[in-house]
Amino acid sequence: MTFEKLIMDAINIKWDGIDIWEGYREGAKAYHNGTRHIEVQDLLKHKYHRKYAIHNSVVAFVYRGEMFVIPLWKDVIDTLDKHGFSKTDFFVPFSNGEVPRWKMGQWHELRKEAERNNKMNLEKVKSTAS
Repeated sequence: MTFEKLIMDAINIKWDGIDIWEGYREGAKAYHNGTRHIEVQDLLKHKYHRKYAIHNSVVAFVYRGEMFVIPLWKDVIDTLDKHGFSKTDFFVPFSNGEVPRWKMGQWHELRKEAERNNKMNLEKVKSTAS
């Protein structure tokens, strides 16, 4: 997987406006302690640039002040590691089922792709172990 494909496939999280929804708002507050949007963007740019976190098989990563989420599979982590990202801990959107309705279709397709990739990787491991 190329980094460009990862960015295109992942869902870009907006901390202000349309992508903040009820139920998710509390998680976002827990993440940035009620700071204004511009402060969150600043925090993402400076503290979490090129970092990723994993929770409940969801990966969130920060690149150029923007946060992206994608289901966990080996290629995602390999791509992030290859491009100088490091693992850390921060709030991971979508990791507790709080996916907005207008992102459900995209998220469902990403999860199906992750399942296919994880199954292929498991089969490769099994075949090399035999």
